[in-house]
Amino acid sequence: MIAAAAGKSERYVSKLIRTAFLAPDLVEAVLGGRAPTRLTLAELTDDLPWDWNEQRRRLHVCSVQANVSAPGVSGHVILRSIERSA
Repeated sequence: MIAAAAGKSERYVSKLIRTAFLAPDLVEAVLGGRAPTRLTLAELTDDLPWDWNEQRRRLHVCSVQANVSAPGVSGHVILRSIERSA
């Protein structure tokens, strides 16, 4: 239903939805241009671990630990950002 409303494939939308579970500091790194330039949507979503430290390790993104407590914070922002660049 979301895919149809957005005019996108269900596969594409399911990949984007996974980005809502990225660690907040990873979201900030992507949006702030501090993530590695080679980082792709596939790398952000393929077999994404729930553990934020494991996400950082797998994506090779080092960040200063911010005071974050809510998973998915700003997840909707990264969805819009990736959709625009796709």
